[in-house]
Amino acid sequence: MWACKRFLLAWIVIREVHMAAALQKRCQLALPIRDPSGRVRFRETPEIVREVDNNVGRRMLLVRFDDGATTFLFPHEVTVLK
Repeated sequence: MWACKRFLLAWIVIREVHMAAALQKRCQLALPIRDPSGRVRFRETPEIVREVDNNVGRRMLLVRFDDGATTFLFPHEVTVLK
């Protein structure tokens, strides 16, 4: 069991290294997004804070808007800006 946990931790660390390239970059929303507070956002360029793989194999991005609000988005909902 410990070997399995060590493998998962090593995999997470490796994955974090590969994802670091997109972190702290700005992105453009590809379609209107409703954040948890109910505000509809579209023409904004939030900052990518973190990339997360959830337990069902979906990749999600945690983004922070200029007003400090955060929400999770799927990668197809944003375009990473250079």
